[in-house]
Amino acid sequence: MTTPPRRVIVFSHGRTASNVFYKILRSHPIFHATESNTFLLAFGIGTDSQSARSKDKWQRYFNLSDDEVSKISYQSKLDDLERMMAEADLQGKCFLATEHPYILMSSADIHSHINIPGRETLPVPVIEDRMLDVTGIANTNTKPEPSDPLTVIPSHIRNPTLLPNRIFFSVTPIITIRHPARVIPSYARAVVNSYGTDTSDLDIPIGGGGFCLDRLVFDAFKSFDESIAAAEDRQPRVPIVVDGDRLVRDPQGQMKKVCEVLGIDADLLKYSWEANLDTEESKRPEGFLSVLHRSTGVVLDPVSKLHSFQVD
Repeated sequence: MTTPPRRVIVFSHGRTASNVFYKILRSHPIFHATESNTFLLAFGIGTDSQSARSKDKWQRYFNLSDDEVSKISYQSKLDDLERMMAEADLQGKCFLATEHPYILMSSADIHSHINIPGRETLPVPVIEDRMLDVTGIANTNTKPEPSDPLTVIPSHIRNPTLLPNRIFFSVTPIITIRHPARVIPSYARAVVNSYGTDTSDLDIPIGGGGFCLDRLVFDAFKSFDESIAAAEDRQPRVPIVVDGDRLVRDPQGQMKKVCEVLGIDADLLKYSWEANLDTEESKRPEGFLSVLHRSTGVVLDPVSKLHSFQVD
């Protein structure tokens, strides 16, 4: 059986059933999981935000004080991520996180691939890899020496994100997709409902239609493993890709395939849960997490032949 990976990051695209996929995957006892989208607040309202959307709209949505906002940055979120990685190691578990690729990219990189008239190019966040994920260092002020850094990254391979190479290339990636014709209108509706904006919001083309940014992540990992495989005289591994519509139609079947690749027991996953009706998101008719918060699982309805959890 395949040895389970030490770290897994789900590089998710909005409205691809990525939240329900993550909820099911993180139910496996092997994982020590973060909450969804660690870097979302840095992207939206951090001191080095890369979002075109008004910070006031982000702040109202997350109900944060000015003092709380002042402490949020890409650096603080990287530190949080690395500490969680250290906690996973200390607990003998696999680290699991999920992030939207565009949230991890600078606006300059985004604009080099997606032309959005009127969207400002913002200063690139300055981030230091403090290596807080190195077990035994996470809660000290000691600066560790790199321990067995990853193979030198070949010059033709580029990490498209703001994450340090040492972190980015250390994870096993899972990428979620769905047909763009279904994603884009669904994403636009969710943005309007969640943030009180309208369809002129300059972040919609990125979050809804920026599949080329997801492809950058896929290509980076594919090329990196091809270079490692050649040195190790083995067949290269292709990043795991999960289609949201297939997941909703056949959750057990799709998750079994994912678990086989990861080398973990699919029988330990949970497909039902308690509804979370105490959140503001659960009260929104069509927000990003509203359906998930109101749902109790992904179970086939014998009458309609549809799952109770559906991707709109």
